[in-house]
Amino acid sequence: MSIFGVKSKGLCSLSIIVAGGAFSASAAEPAYILSDRASWMGAEGVALGGALVAHPNRADFAYSNPAAPAFDEEYSLGFSYNTVGDQLRAQIIDTKSSKLGGGVSFSQRNIEDLSRYDDPALGNFARLEHSALVSLMTKVSDTVAVGLSGQHRYIRPEGTALPATAFWSGDIGIMVKLAPQWTLGLAGLDMIADETGYLNRTLSAGLSGQLSGGLTVLGQVDFLKPPEGSADTGFAKSDASASVSFGADFAVSPELRLRGSYRSLPSWEQKYVGLGLGYSKDSLKLDYGMKFSTENSKSQYHALSLSVNI
Repeated sequence: MSIFGVKSKGLCSLSIIVAGGAFSASAAEPAYILSDRASWMGAEGVALGGALVAHPNRADFAYSNPAAPAFDEEYSLGFSYNTVGDQLRAQIIDTKSSKLGGGVSFSQRNIEDLSRYDDPALGNFARLEHSALVSLMTKVSDTVAVGLSGQHRYIRPEGTALPATAFWSGDIGIMVKLAPQWTLGLAGLDMIADETGYLNRTLSAGLSGQLSGGLTVLGQVDFLKPPEGSADTGFAKSDASASVSFGADFAVSPELRLRGSYRSLPSWEQKYVGLGLGYSKDSLKLDYGMKFSTENSKSQYHALSLSVNI
């Protein structure tokens, strides 16, 4: 459908992302960015290039690995804002009350300015998009955790007589502690096909390791496969593709962390660098992240997130 191609507002996750700066009017964004999982993430996910499938990041579990929160027995609450479509997000997770944990998140995106994207095939219509997600996760053992998520998305064109579109997607994930310092993550994202061709089925595999000196390193490979019979809309590609991400998280002190990342998407001929800061005190966690294209320095987005973990 040609309604897919605008800016967006999303409300979902256990962080508050407060953004600084939007896209430059003189630099068109690649159209894929509107369906890219990394563009929905909180500040930590933005700073780490979306390489979270093996990282126990609670704020972005809805867009990386639904098993991620299972190893932490906590209540989590938060809100987010991201400059990609002015996304607003809210989320709550409970992995403390029982062995079977759960999470609920809600997102809202308002896509308004199609001229900021580089694919005219995306259409001429703004849209309002809602996303509601419910997830269950549990520790199978001290070293293995699994999770499942179901997400319902609703897209309503604005300023046009086109009908609204609604569809479901489903995720599955696993995290395995290979050693005290190393974690393996595997996830199948958007595995339920949708008729719109808006989503790529994504298989993700990643590894994270805590090295000496307070350094954590992450690596991830994402293999994207479009639904059968879908066309290249600028969102879901018409053929399979892959992306590679690397991230690093360095603890300057018990409260302060520095982050950086590199992400390559060969199918869209794009490379991105991410940078960020994190500050935590007791149960409060504040993060900032930004991401920019090495191909176009004006193509960037920002995020600031606040989360509370009890």
